[in-house]
Amino acid sequence: MKYCVITGTVLLLLLIVFISTFSGREAEVGKIIKFGGEKWLVLDIKDGKALLLSEKILENKKYHPPGGAVTWEESEIRKYLNELYYETTFTARERNKIAENYITNSVNPQWDTEGGSKTVDKIFLLSISEVEHYFDLGRERSAKCRNTGKYNLWWLRSPGELANYAALVHRGGYISVHGQSVCSTAGIRPALWVYF
Repeated sequence: MKYCVITGTVLLLLLIVFISTFSGREAEVGKIIKFGGEKWLVLDIKDGKALLLSEKILENKKYHPPGGAVTWEESEIRKYLNELYYETTFTARERNKIAENYITNSVNPQWDTEGGSKTVDKIFLLSISEVEHYFDLGRERSAKCRNTGKYNLWWLRSPGELANYAALVHRGGYISVHGQSVCSTAGIRPALWVYF
């Protein structure tokens, strides 16, 4: 009997800690919330999860080193986000709240550049269609760099005009489906689905 009481108490304490880290009451589309020490914009809520996009550009990185064609599946930026960034940004408790997602990597809508295979990711970049779906106006898509406070371009996972290009959002908020070379530098705004 004592074991049941102790187990119940431990479960209650774990539940309180879980709720205090990120609660569904905070998750409201369009609202800015804190998670993993960063500020995130809530883009969507469904099935007990919230889709979060970093409020600001967290850093500038190359999508992939020089060397030819690349898709999101093979990119260095995907590897970085799902390994080093994921492991160093979030606590073990926070990592347990981040959902694995089946990511569709569609062809470029204007140039028909191949998007690659579906992937399973915890952290990802938005696609062209997701940006169009979640943001009405170009200016809403604009993002400032966390460190400089200046507007900058930010990468999308969608391919650009060529197989060694990736699409991006420009400073003014318009989507460049043409994109730019994956070995150039642009901002990163990670996205993730979090259970609440």
